[in-house]
Amino acid sequence: ASGVKVYVQYEPGFSEGDPAFDSDNIAIDGQGGISMNIDGNVALVGSIPVFTAVGDKGFVPKGNNMFVPSDDAQITLSDDYDIRQGFLEASN
Repeated sequence: ASGVKVYVQYEPGFSEGDPAFDSDNIAIDGQGGISMNIDGNVALVGSIPVFTAVGDKGFVPKGNNMFVPSDDAQITLSDDYDIRQGFLEASN
């Protein structure tokens, strides 16, 4: 997210800044799982959840690829997605 805050759902025992994310020591899988090498072991430290907004207009663009749910949107956790690094979503 290149300096932009991303919501992370941390695994038990981990929290924001503990461990500190380092671009040289982080892997994000297609389902949003965040893994890091900690003391020589690969550990799942959290995940990036993906949400769906159902309702009139769903998500409203705020600029700089940022979106917020519309006032009438119902937010649900998505289960049909694939996260890929370095791709720009084509449907926007």
